[in-house]
Amino acid sequence: MATQYRTIEVKKISGALGAEISGVDLSKDLSNEQFSEIHQAWLENCVIFFRDQKLDFDSQKRFARRFGELIHDPFVVAPPGHPEIRSEEHTSELQ
Repeated sequence: MATQYRTIEVKKISGALGAEISGVDLSKDLSNEQFSEIHQAWLENCVIFFRDQKLDFDSQKRFARRFGELIHDPFVVAPPGHPEIRSEEHTSELQ
């Protein structure tokens, strides 16, 4: 039986791929209920997607910290001042 969500919308993409979450602005502070529902959707679907989010690096880190401690991968070129961020924009610096 699928979980009923009160603060977000969860749309399964396929059985193996995961789900798309909407109805939430990740650039804002999330309530505990919102995060709990996002976390539950992740546990149930293994992969979750959020479309059309406008996040700066600090917002990305604030959201990610809700899942646990952030790590710095010394083998990834990160944006200046944000060693925990992996940005496609900065991968070209490796070439």
